[in-house]
Amino acid sequence: MSRPKTPAGQQQARRKRRQMAGWLFATLLWLGLILWLGIAAAADWQLRLTGAGNLYTQSAVWSGHFTAANGRFYDASHLYQNRRRPLYLSGELQLFGLALPGRAARQAAEQAGGRAAGGGFWNGPFNLILPFAYDNGFDSAKFTTRPRLTLGAALQGRHRQLVWQMRLDGLIDRGGGISERACYDATGRDFHCGTGLPWANSGPAHITRTSRQAASLRLVWLW
Repeated sequence: MSRPKTPAGQQQARRKRRQMAGWLFATLLWLGLILWLGIAAAADWQLRLTGAGNLYTQSAVWSGHFTAANGRFYDASHLYQNRRRPLYLSGELQLFGLALPGRAARQAAEQAGGRAAGGGFWNGPFNLILPFAYDNGFDSAKFTTRPRLTLGAALQGRHRQLVWQMRLDGLIDRGGGISERACYDATGRDFHCGTGLPWANSGPAHITRTSRQAASLRLVWLW
């Protein structure tokens, strides 16, 4: 029901794996630098895990069970068995007490002069929350999903009685590309082994990558 990869296909797969490793290394290096600077500037910080497990979470996966046009039931589930170690991890890094550059010096000067420290809307201090999620992807004979890393950011602050939060999920969303491959019957005709449809007509049924980008604004008034 399947054909082996050609040498060109194998070379393309190796190139994709090298590209994946390259962007993952660059992203983690860039993220590590930002986190190091953020932790150094924060008054306090906390790393909180919100989810973890040996499971695949990016999308649905075909069972491989389908009924053909002739009414015969087929079991192609072995073509959708994950050959990659499943891993899912999500959480957020919380940085507390961040301030704009120079604010601490201005505040100390105002207090030394006998004046109350300024408290403008953008003066801080702020809390910065960096949510993250990683999924190791899925790899089977007919369905493959690349590993996916998503990073977001949320900024929290308070101005008098107003507590506010601006949040953007999926600010960085790398990987997660999905590819499906055809099966072939004894006569060489190609079809989709998840639905049984002819391959040429199966496009609308293919599983696609979904965006994880979302923005929100939250305001709370303290009476």
